[in-house]
Amino acid sequence: MTGTTPTLSPFLSNNFAPVKEEITADNLKVIGELPADLSGMFVRNGPNPQFSPIGQYHWFDGDGMLHGLRINNGKASYCNRYVRTHKFQIENQEGKAVWTGLLEPPQQDNPHGTDTNRANTALVYHAGHLLALWEGGAPYNIKLPELNTLGKHTFNNKLQSSFTAHPKVDVVTGEMMFISYSMVQPPYLQYGIVSPSGELLRTIPIDLPLGVMMHDFAITENYTIFFDLPMNFRPERVQKGQFPIAFESETPSRFGIMSRHGDNSEVRWFETPACFIYHTLNAYEDRDEVVLVACRMSATNVFVTNEGDRVPNGDIPYLYRWRFNLKTGAVKEEKLDEVPSEFPRVNDELLGRKTRYGYSARMVSGD
Repeated sequence: MTGTTPTLSPFLSNNFAPVKEEITADNLKVIGELPADLSGMFVRNGPNPQFSPIGQYHWFDGDGMLHGLRINNGKASYCNRYVRTHKFQIENQEGKAVWTGLLEPPQQDNPHGTDTNRANTALVYHAGHLLALWEGGAPYNIKLPELNTLGKHTFNNKLQSSFTAHPKVDVVTGEMMFISYSMVQPPYLQYGIVSPSGELLRTIPIDLPLGVMMHDFAITENYTIFFDLPMNFRPERVQKGQFPIAFESETPSRFGIMSRHGDNSEVRWFETPACFIYHTLNAYEDRDEVVLVACRMSATNVFVTNEGDRVPNGDIPYLYRWRFNLKTGAVKEEKLDEVPSEFPRVNDELLGRKTRYGYSARMVSGD
């Protein structure tokens, strides 16, 4: 295969065009005045390929790049840095892309190996560490405020799996909960807890019927919620010339709830019509019910490459609320808003507790 022209992919042009330079800009011009007691740093992560891709490019393929805005003593500064992953360093040495992306067949015989961790999805700060995340591999430890990469963070080699891009930090207990899923290896899901000091306390298996894409999950004060949604992996699709991961509209969704420090035997599964969830807003407890608020899609076309296979009105997320009654086993699903939105957030100090306000990015039609 040969490298594609960046303009062929909408995720390599316009607002998605890669940033090529790493810069440090101190003493930025401030219009107005920054409060003297406002101090901190805002850092964001996202895919930013350093080279033209091999074959088809997917939005999730780019190398992680961090952008940081620091405010201190009434002054502001900015810097951006690539996350120096194994993949980034090998390709930087070669001067070109070495690995294909999600939409191309896996390169099991690549002489540089199969570690394609991009650390490009999200960030979490816990126990004094800023971690760059990608759900297919281990986190990368980032030094503040320079945003330099310190290396993989494996919790003193206790992490033997991948690590979700959306771990949950309970600021009341100081614990960090995470999941790790496998598309091909039973039991397909692992669940772990990290102590307030950063020690990986336990990782337990959670049984699923088959491998599914579980991009997010949720916690309450006492429970953890897993999403067994019908975006699953079936190897027989490859034999038919199809992508192995696909959304099955005829397969119900399942939500598993267990106590935070429980195990696989305690998981209670609640079934709903087929849907997909990329991101949660929050979850909390309300008497006999566990309440989940998240952005729900009736279907997703995220890995569909053939226009004829696309599900109509897929990929349109709306804010929904689910009520799972732990006493009766009933589940209620309701739409909260007619405005499509994604990337929801609540005040991190209230994660897992009942909140009055939530915030999400409104989606509009068009390019």
